[in-house]
Amino acid sequence: MPQASQLPLQTTEQNTHKELIPCLFHNSHGEAICDVYKNGTRYSYSLWSKEFEMWLKCYLYDRCSPESKKNIFKKSKINEILQELEILAESAPEAELYSDRVVRYEEKVYLNLGDGKGNAIAIDSTGWKIVRNPPVRFQISRDIEPLPMPVQGGKLAELEEITNLNQQQLVLVAGWLLGALNPNPPYPLLVITGEQGSGKSSLARMLKQLVDPSKGVLRSQPRDERNLMVAAINTWVLCFDNFSKLSQSLSDGLCRLSTGNSYVDRVLYSNNQQIVLEAARPVIITSIADIVSNGDLMDRSICLHCDRISEQQRKSEAEIQARFEQLRPKILGLLCSAVSQALANRQQVNLEIKPRMADFAEWVAAAESALGFESGTFITAYQANRQTSQRLTIQDSPVALAIQNLLLDRVSWQGTATELLNIIREFAAEHRYYGDDLPRAANKLSGQLRKINPGLRTLGIEVILNYKRLGKSGSRIIKIVRIAS
Repeated sequence: MPQASQLPLQTTEQNTHKELIPCLFHNSHGEAICDVYKNGTRYSYSLWSKEFEMWLKCYLYDRCSPESKKNIFKKSKINEILQELEILAESAPEAELYSDRVVRYEEKVYLNLGDGKGNAIAIDSTGWKIVRNPPVRFQISRDIEPLPMPVQGGKLAELEEITNLNQQQLVLVAGWLLGALNPNPPYPLLVITGEQGSGKSSLARMLKQLVDPSKGVLRSQPRDERNLMVAAINTWVLCFDNFSKLSQSLSDGLCRLSTGNSYVDRVLYSNNQQIVLEAARPVIITSIADIVSNGDLMDRSICLHCDRISEQQRKSEAEIQARFEQLRPKILGLLCSAVSQALANRQQVNLEIKPRMADFAEWVAAAESALGFESGTFITAYQANRQTSQRLTIQDSPVALAIQNLLLDRVSWQGTATELLNIIREFAAEHRYYGDDLPRAANKLSGQLRKINPGLRTLGIEVILNYKRLGKSGSRIIKIVRIAS
């Protein structure tokens, strides 16, 4: 049985595509990777993955003498070769192996088709085309499913045939889909609510399948932030169905995931070694109720409410799926053309009013004509959606209602946290508001005020937490003032 040094491996990429022989390299984390070729298609594997071990056994089996074939099935012999290859990979060039569906490389965006044939869509400022064995290495995933071959001629309006979206919602969905094909964050959270029979789960499934088809499309609610991050590093678009409740820690995790998150955990069976999970991902959540109450997360979200579909308008799942499969190639082609236009126009876009997710908004604004929209259509719909959603976060908040009542006959108020808390308690008692929404102490009030401040701004009210201090070490003064909404 040959040793690693006797295998026809390369440690550079020179002539790799012509000679189709294995090529070693390592990524930025020092992980050893190997390119292998099957029928002219390049596959990139982590050296210690089961996939590469199986390829290595097959590779050796075809080249070993009959008497040494039995050694291939000995774990110790395979590990010996893998250890030698790992040493060789350390001195090989550095390159990345991407688990992402979408990657930017040298002024182009590459979209992994996931068809098992090494094909990807290469998009630049002049257009898009299908390429085989692109310069970007995509990690092989058992969960990924192939995108259709894109074609020209798609129209977003065709989605109205099989979804429960109105015209303004269609504009927002188009922007979210285009944002999901941006290799750079931020990615707004898409929150779809509606009662049973409103088609929210079907809509979520279709949107994910348009840009990132995979097995197990609709997932259950993650238990915690760690589960959220593990899911994120294994798929591009996360789609969680029927959220029932959103904890503060999971809400914070979703906020970080929209812009880029690092989660540090201890390596299994290790006392002091750590593993870092890093990801920024587009996310879809469906729920019957309005579960997003955190102002920070709401500010990073696009919220759609689907009305119940009447029996006269309802279509069978088979009918919807058949039409959807017809539309997928055309919609994907339309989105690829929009990405191309976004790359061409992005530097010329400068929004007068920049929303919280400004880079996302400018990316979509750069491609409005390719999506079939007039200039300014998306940002108008996006701003209106954000304002409406932020107001939802405070409609049942006794703290927010007390502050609105406080400014009914004045333009401003200022005082200490204790004074404001007393006003809120009096208002709550008068209107019989009780429960966890009421802060129990003055030092807990600031957190509540930060939470509701974005919603209050949509009503023309601003809370300034640290307006001034009484004396060098005295009480901090809070100021509440009317502003232009």
